[in-house]
Parts: sequence; C-alpha cells; structure tokens
Amino acid sequence: MSGPTSPAPATGAPAPLRRIAGLLGVYLCLAVVITLPWRGLLGHPEIDVWNHAWGYWWVADALGDGALPWHTTRLGAPNGGVLWFVDMVGAFTQLPTTWALGPAAAYNAAIVGRVALAGLGAHLLCERLYGRGAHALVAGIGLATAPMLLCEVHNGISEVVAIHWVAFGLLAAARALGVGESAAEPRFRDFVVLGLVGGLTTAASFYYGLTLALLVAGWGVSRARQLDTGAWRGLALAALVALVVGLPALLALRASIADPAALVRRGGDLNSALAAHNAVDPRVYLTPGTFWSVDLLARYGEPFRHTGYLRWTAVGLAAVTVARRPREAAPWVAMALVSLVLGLGPYLWWNEDWVRVGGKLLSLPFGWMQKLVPELAITHPLRLSVGAQVIVAVLAGGALRGRPATWVTGAALLLALETALGSVAVWPIPVSPTAVPSIYAEIADDADARAVLDLPAEVGTGMATSRYFWFQTVHHHPIPYTPDARAGSTGDAETFGALPSSMASPGREPPPTPALRPPQVEHLRAVYGWIVLHTDLDARTGRPGQLEPMFTAALGPPTKGDGDTLVWRLGR
Repeated sequence: MSGPTSPAPATGAPAPLRRIAGLLGVYLCLAVVITLPWRGLLGHPEIDVWNHAWGYWWVADALGDGALPWHTTRLGAPNGGVLWFVDMVGAFTQLPTTWALGPAAAYNAAIVGRVALAGLGAHLLCERLYGRGAHALVAGIGLATAPMLLCEVHNGISEVVAIHWVAFGLLAAARALGVGESAAEPRFRDFVVLGLVGGLTTAASFYYGLTLALLVAGWGVSRARQLDTGAWRGLALAALVALVVGLPALLALRASIADPAALVRRGGDLNSALAAHNAVDPRVYLTPGTFWSVDLLARYGEPFRHTGYLRWTAVGLAAVTVARRPREAAPWVAMALVSLVLGLGPYLWWNEDWVRVGGKLLSLPFGWMQKLVPELAITHPLRLSVGAQVIVAVLAGGALRGRPATWVTGAALLLALETALGSVAVWPIPVSPTAVPSIYAEIADDADARAVLDLPAEVGTGMATSRYFWFQTVHHHPIPYTPDARAGSTGDAETFGALPSSMASPGREPPPTPALRPPQVEHLRAVYGWIVLHTDLDARTGRPGQLEPMFTAALGPPTKGDGDTLVWRLGR
C-alpha cells in the first residue's frame, strides 16, 4: 500500500513547525472567507447555535467561580440539574477567549479554527500519501468547503464541525502504520500520538471517535500480514492511550444522562423519534442540488441543513487517483465505503420512509452492530460518514499531483463552487444577532437571586426560543429551560402546566385563556423575579396574544421594555 520510497525526507519526520504554522495561516484566511465571522454569531438563529454558544459561557463561568461544569442551577429552575456540555473540548480550548472577549468571540473562534484545521488536516494527510506540492491544497480546500461541514456550521452544532480530528487521526494512523510517500519505520511515539488523537477525537465527538476507531481497526486487520509484532504492540498501546484519554468524557456523558437530576434525557421513545428525524437516504451522497434525506423544514418546521453530499468534482478527481494507483488507493476506498455505509444508520431509508422487506425494516451493518452492543445508540448516523468526507477530499488532491498551478486552482474553485451552488449548503453562512435587550442588563444589576421567566416557551417546532440561553449570558439568573427549550422539558412543571399551549389545533378555535389561580401566582413569585414576554416570538405561535392578558390579570400591567418585550417585575 505504500507509495514509492524515494525521495523521503529525513526519516519521515513531520514538517517543521514553522511550515505547518504557515499552512495553518493559509487555511485560517480561507476559513475567515468561508465564515465571515464578524457579522454575528455563526449559525442560523432558529436552531442550535444559542445552546452551543451558551455552553462556552457556562463552562467558563463555572470554572471562573471555582466550580465544576457539572451540576448547574442556571438551567431547569427552580432546582437545576446535571449537565455534560456536548462540546466540552471546544469550551475548554476556548476558555482564554471566553474570559477575555466573551462567548460570542470564543464560539466563532472555535468554528473558524475548526474549519481551518479541517483544511490543514486534509492537506497534511494528502502530503503524507502523495508528497508535497500544490495538489495538497485541493485536498485542504476540498475538506474545508465540504457541504457536510458548512451545513453543520449553519446548524450551529459546534462539536460536529470538529471533523479535523478525523483527518488528523487518519494522518496519525498512516504514520504509525508506515504508509505514504514519506513512510519510515514507525516509532513508539507514533503510536502514542495515534492514541492521543484517537482519544481526543472521541472526547470531542463520540460519533467521530467511533468512526476513527472502526476505520483504523479495519485498516490494521487488512494489513495484518505486513505488520510485525512491534506494530501490533504499538496498536495495542494506541488503543490503550485512546481509551484513557477518551473514556472519561464518554463516562461523564453517560452519567449525566442517567443521573436522576439530568437536564438532558434520552430514552427509547425519543431515540426512535430521532431515528426517523435524522434518517439517511443513500442518494444524499451523490445527488446534487436541494436533495434532502428528510425535509426537516417541511416536516417539522426546523431549518436544519444536513447532507453527506460528496460533490461530483471530488468524486471524479478521487476516481482518477484510484485508477492511477489502484493498489495504494484500495484500502482508502474500502475505508470510505465502510464510513458511508455506517453513515446510513441501522436501517435503510429511501424516499422519506423506511424500506421494509416482508414487513420488517431492512437492517444495515450498523444495525447488526447495535444487536451486539445494544447500548450503542446512534441518533445522528450521518456523522459516521465523516471518514469518507476526509478520504474523498484527500484522494481528490492526489489526482492533481504534478499538475500545473492552473489545474490546481481550477479544481479548488470547482469544489468551492459546487458546494455553494450545487448543494444544500448556503453561503454566506447565516448568523445570529448577539445584541441583548437592555432589560437583561438591568436584571443583572439586581441583587434578587430569583429566576427569569422568558416567554413564550416555544414557537412551533423550531428552536427560536433557544435565544433565552444567550440572554442568560448577560443577566446570569436561573431560567427554567433545559437545553431542549420546550414547555414539556422545563424544570418547572407547576408554572408551565398552568400556561396555555402555544400550539394551535388545526381547524379549532382556541379555548379561552385560562386564569392563574392564587397558588400559581404565589409559586411564580417564589421562583421568579421577572417575567419577560417577547411579543415578536409570541406573534409567531399558534395562539398569539394569550399570555399578556393572562399575566396582566394576575400581576398587573407590564412595563414596555426595549425591542419587543413586555416585562413584569414580581415582588415577593
């Protein structure tokens, strides 16, 4: 599988740090052009960006107070609960930025850095396999502009943007297994590095860690005859190091969900619902244009953009590499195919429905794995296709080896244009405004420790109300919501059970607005110091205009705040 052994740089040593820093600077410039981060918080304001940016603030705030970011009273008021922030790696690495410049700068810096590192990782892996040259830029630009990556930036799901870990993991595996143009005798430290990168990949994203582990394990088995005892020992060491580094994060995640005070819960019914929500049609890998495995906007009113589209430009170039060097490319093609099949999830989905044979769901390889390991719950299977995203970009770069600069430039532009014009990814990437109504600065200055109740609790099935988390980064008071900002998942059933549903029943007149009873008013005053009604969001609910008269009757007229807010200040 190794390429020609000449000419190898000194003992296959990594490129000097100065050169790598220079390449990183190139990809940082590219990432800035891709994201345009000065416009606002990167990500669509109707989905996950608020929760994730809030997590960067919460981790920094807890550590700044000398507490562990585990149990929090910030969410789930009045009692709070246990939470493991899903992007803990990003939050920790951006701590200095959060403390110095705030969560918006930290979150955007993390996103820009991850896009840049994706490009750098693919570039270095391409150099490892096909030597240095301008062709490696095609691999780097190809991965940095991948539709899958830019869609997750759009979605505001920061841990899924961290695809660079898989690229660097495959690079570490190539070094440890002695694969590539600059192949040299593997050293002890190469396996340690592989283990460290594998563990950090797992800590950053369980999906990416699992993908990397399966690909490297399969790769090792495929090279069994070429590996000596020392290599097997090295791989065992890498697995041990990865376990030591990555397992604590997985155990913490599992413990946070299993804890009786968990703020995020997962169960069989929810997992089943998410399976249909996040199902993957195999055509998504090769179908250009606005093809959706599941049209989430039409079905659920959610503007998420998910795709695994590989781009025909990248696939065509990768095919050229395979045709030229079939023996060397074969293991990489095999790994890419494994990743794509795993990305389809446990059952086959086609034309927005499950495929059934004899009345039973058609099971796929990941479904077979789940039968062996029932606890291996995968609710976002498309993320397992990340290995193929990396490999196709790297093979595409290999096709341009030795070609003129004009060819390289043309290929890079085609990849970027196909993402922007031929996929569901959008550019410029949407941003969320970071401005916060001034009422929250007033609340922050108040010594009252009671919670803030932002309403309405939900707007349709979208996540527009998740901006309440961002407001908390200013006022610092508890809120009743959990990371799933819905009335049914709050920590205050007594209050939300008394409120009218914001969801309208088609064809039916809304029932009369209920009145708050004295015990409910007493509960409100005990838990909350402020109620803030966002009239712009309330106007978008299925039953607008019910909350204002309800609270006015019980608490008196509100104060008009800035923007579209009505505020009730609750005395005790």
